[in-house]
Amino acid sequence: MTQAEYLASLFHQYYEELAPEFGYKTREESAKPWADVPEQNKRLMIAVAEELLNGDVALLHEIIKSRDHKIMIQSTVYITLSERRTMFPTP
Repeated sequence: MTQAEYLASLFHQYYEELAPEFGYKTREESAKPWADVPEQNKRLMIAVAEELLNGDVALLHEIIKSRDHKIMIQSTVYITLSERRTMFPTP
């Protein structure tokens, strides 16, 4: 199992477990153990996890390292996926 698939499977597990606490009922076809999730859903979640691992998480790690673990977040800036890919291309 790749890191991206592992991250996607954890996200799926926690999402399904926590949904009722937020008054949300997930779709029956995907409300099952990771092994039984439809392939199309799995591929999408794995692709999202890969983007996080290749970009956002790696970027956050670099920010933390560059500031000696002393980070003050003053504002949140959201950029689109295509903007991020342009600004921070994956190797």
